[in-house]
Amino acid sequence: MPATSNILVPLDGSDLAEAAVDIALDIAQPAGGTLTLFVAAEPAAAEALYAFADSEEITRAMAADAYLDQVATRVADRGVNTVKTSTDGTNVAEEIIEQATAQDVSMIVMTSHGRSGIGRWLLGSVADKVARSATVPVVIVPCAGRG
Repeated sequence: MPATSNILVPLDGSDLAEAAVDIALDIAQPAGGTLTLFVAAEPAAAEALYAFADSEEITRAMAADAYLDQVATRVADRGVNTVKTSTDGTNVAEEIIEQATAQDVSMIVMTSHGRSGIGRWLLGSVADKVARSATVPVVIVPCAGRG
């Protein structure tokens, strides 16, 4: 199996964070790999929970799902399979590391900075924490116009 068979791409809804998708596609496509698209947002895993969640949580969860669907469609158009996942966004760096393990990824590709988006987090400090803690290679994509 190729070394880059499953690549985790953390996203926050910003154009800056999506720069990582194109890089991950360039790596995964020739290897026949899969992109695991990840958003940290309020979860809505079971419909039964909707009755107990406030409307803001439901809206965030629905927005995260719609966003992941949109990005997954773009990835599928390039012939690459996707896995979509999201979590509650309370500690994004830890959640990225946990998803890397849970999804058995071989690499993480993310941008160095994002801006507030669906998950309301910045990738700058998150990217640093992930790069220091991950047990798989981490590709940090610099954002154009920054630096």
